[in-house]
Amino acid sequence: MDTPDKGLNYKYNGIELADDFGLNVNLATFRTLDPATGRWWQVDPKAEAVMSLSPYQSMGNNPISNADPEGDLFFAIPQISFNGGFSVGLEVGFGKPGKASISATGMVGANSSWSVQGRAGGLYAGYGSNGAFAGVGYQWSGFSGGLSYGSDGFSLSAGYGVGGKGLTTFGASGGLNYNLSSGQFGYNVGAAYTHIFEKPTVELQNTYEKTDASTTPVEQRTSHDCLLGACEYMGPESYDDILKKFTDGDDPLYVPGKGTKTLPALEMLYGTTQKLGQVIPGIADAYWKKGGNVLVAQNSNHAIVLNKIEQYKVTYKYRRNNVQTKFKFTYMNPATGSFQSTGMRRNYKYPTYYFNN
Repeated sequence: MDTPDKGLNYKYNGIELADDFGLNVNLATFRTLDPATGRWWQVDPKAEAVMSLSPYQSMGNNPISNADPEGDLFFAIPQISFNGGFSVGLEVGFGKPGKASISATGMVGANSSWSVQGRAGGLYAGYGSNGAFAGVGYQWSGFSGGLSYGSDGFSLSAGYGVGGKGLTTFGASGGLNYNLSSGQFGYNVGAAYTHIFEKPTVELQNTYEKTDASTTPVEQRTSHDCLLGACEYMGPESYDDILKKFTDGDDPLYVPGKGTKTLPALEMLYGTTQKLGQVIPGIADAYWKKGGNVLVAQNSNHAIVLNKIEQYKVTYKYRRNNVQTKFKFTYMNPATGSFQSTGMRRNYKYPTYYFNN
């Protein structure tokens, strides 16, 4: 069996092997890979752009399908084409799409094809199912134009696109092309969504909390009695007392196995109750400071007691709306008899009841 050429320094994923002084490491442009441990010595220089992946990952954690000779950014772009029929595809690669990148594209449908390509500035070149191609193209204020060469000769193109101004965004474009060899005109219409797998910078800004909330959760007794468990947790009355009040009379507020009339039940126990369509941190904080509570009806059959709101500033590098305000909500869940927290989210849009008790 032939042995690998020891004089060939560019090996795994096209990364240079450095064996000086017995190091035997792979030197990518931006960081160093130790093949003995399978780990990078440095974090990805664009780790903030790879959401949910380790800063030490590379190739989107798929070195068989993806290459990362420089050791930086991974992206994926779903595509739609209407040229000669309907086709869909996906482009995956590294770098900044449309600016400086190496990528591979596959399309299936009316015009199935594949290609691998590289781009630097306005220059691009590659090879695919239709042969080799190269060209130069530029964009200005939505307009584009360029010169390309492929299996059918030289072509001129001009077009216009909308959207796609950010690196994580939707865009659509159309245009005309003229083949200098055949003298024929053609057209192209397409759409794509570019998504950068991005991990944002997160900063805690404010914490709103019911400081005197009970640290002992309450579990509901049976199905559809979560509001009774929530009210028992908030106090001051016991579950049995609450059950008696909700079931007395000809028009009971609680029907076992069916549920509770939330607003009339809360007003019976606590008096004036303000109901809004979502959690508003400022209002919740004002009620907590007065000793009140915040109850959220997540659906018609379940209620929880909100105890804390954490407000974060979330900054993305590659999204158009790159600075966002998000929240984490901590609550007592009668269904499990435990305290739980949501992940970061833009809002909490459920019917919300604010009251003093």
